[in-house]
Amino acid sequence: MELERRAALAARVEELREGERARIRAGRECALASICGSEPEEERLRERSMEWRSAEEAAKREQQLEPVAQAAARRVAEGREEFLERRKERRQVERVLEAEQERLREEHDRRMQRGLDDWFGMKEARRRKGWVIMRFFQS
Repeated sequence: MELERRAALAARVEELREGERARIRAGRECALASICGSEPEEERLRERSMEWRSAEEAAKREQQLEPVAQAAARRVAEGREEFLERRKERRQVERVLEAEQERLREEHDRRMQRGLDDWFGMKEARRRKGWVIMRFFQS
């Protein structure tokens, strides 16, 4: 949940940076287009300088967002590391629990087998004992 929130913040910062880059491009394109415009020279100069200033301001805002984007990227990386560490710990616990369950199952199976072996062993012993008693009475 925390990782998703961090990733969303990083994505939002990157969207803002991309928007500023688009404003930089648009301002510079308009400034260059005003050079060839049909308006009077003074008006074209004013428009060109206004567009160029707008592009420069967008560039400054984009530069200001860069450390924020780097910090957001670091936080996402840290969150990813924390997530993977918790996941690894959970897997380790699961493995320990699975091994314990397997040990208990094997112990149960051994007891069951020992019980069956004892039962069949006693059955054979009872049969032999009965055979010996029958031979005793037959003699």
